[in-house]
Amino acid sequence: MMQWQHKDLKPAIISIGDEILFGEIENNNAYWIQKKFFALGIPFQKSISIGDDILLISNEIKSLKNQGYFPIITTGGLGGTHDDVSREGIAKALDLDYCIHQECLKKLHELYKLEITDQRKRMAILPKNCDLIENPLGAPGFYINGVYALPGFPQMFQAMVQNILDQSLHSTHIKSITQSCLYNTTEGVIAIDVENFSKKFPLVNVGIYGNIDSSLRQTTVKIRYNDTHNINDKTIESFFLEIANKYQIEYQII
Repeated sequence: MMQWQHKDLKPAIISIGDEILFGEIENNNAYWIQKKFFALGIPFQKSISIGDDILLISNEIKSLKNQGYFPIITTGGLGGTHDDVSREGIAKALDLDYCIHQECLKKLHELYKLEITDQRKRMAILPKNCDLIENPLGAPGFYINGVYALPGFPQMFQAMVQNILDQSLHSTHIKSITQSCLYNTTEGVIAIDVENFSKKFPLVNVGIYGNIDSSLRQTTVKIRYNDTHNINDKTIESFFLEIANKYQIEYQII
């Protein structure tokens, strides 16, 4: 499997399935992988949800590749039913033919034995020259030209993502950190200070969030960074204290 370098990574995920767009299921795979990658210092740059449509899938992958996203991870649409069209969409995006992948077909025979059907055999029709991604719980996924196709079942998806990381990302020394501070005030009071801090450290992700669910006027400031950024805990804590002292407001680092 291709080796990844942190500096080359600009990940995107495409969650595929009409049931996501119709609100019938929660998009737990996107949430899980975004949290997983962020902890490794690889924040996702884009997350997209689309339906089971070959042209939609193809167009989104083409667009992401043209913008330099890597890896592009898809989840869903790899089953054997009529609406599982991720394989075709990926092949179309990469201008590839698709054909029976003999190794995948062999694995399907081993998995389903006498229960293999024409619908299940469909899962072995993959883009030409792709490589398989091992699935300890079912049919394999595949990857080719920077696109990693994984199933939508969360247990399978998570196990396969971990497998990809174990094989592709050997340098995991970069660690992402989030520092948060809760202030007893509104966003508008401290917004300019947060904005100035963000300009001072442009590589650091700085967010400000008002709490509308509380009877108190509260605002949370979150600062997200990793080991490669020119900032440390002491600098951030000093900034939090500086705001509290400037406006004479109560605060809590959380």
